[in-house]
Amino acid sequence: GKSTVAATLARVLGASGQSVVIIDADLRRPTLAKVFDVVGTVGLSHVLTGQVPVEDVLLTTDQDNVRLVTSGRTPPNPSELLGSVRMHELVARLTEDHVVILDAPPLLPVTDAGVLAGFCDGTLLVFAVGKTHKEQARLAARMMSQVGGRVLGVVLNLAPQRKVGGVVYGGYGYSSYSSDYA
Repeated sequence: GKSTVAATLARVLGASGQSVVIIDADLRRPTLAKVFDVVGTVGLSHVLTGQVPVEDVLLTTDQDNVRLVTSGRTPPNPSELLGSVRMHELVARLTEDHVVILDAPPLLPVTDAGVLAGFCDGTLLVFAVGKTHKEQARLAARMMSQVGGRVLGVVLNLAPQRKVGGVVYGGYGYSSYSSDYA
């Protein structure tokens, strides 16, 4: 769900006229090439290891104003690459002319997202309704604080349409959502 949320955000911002670069920074389980239906054999990992310049991997998408950098080959050291000076410089350079969206791996199982959050302007946390427990949400917030990440908001994903009121109002009608899950 996080990749779909990132892609949708990129498309909406692009449709509003903003120049957007979305980067598949999930070097462990990349999905944005599939979401945007492009070939992603060369991408971010190649840029970060100095094999190609970023201009060679900026792909056009089906949305005006949205460019994509796929993950490229899966490296043996994703956290090191994502926390590198090159990654920081890449994001800084791209943000001069674009809104940059990083699709990172889940925060709790690996350190990659925490490493990225430390030098980004902000983070959206994506929680799956019925799958993310309150303690996991608290731990994610605590981890963001520890790495100096700024949480801009939370997206509740996979909320069933017919019960969305119970999810939004937490406790008004569907207590199983409010008592067991974030």
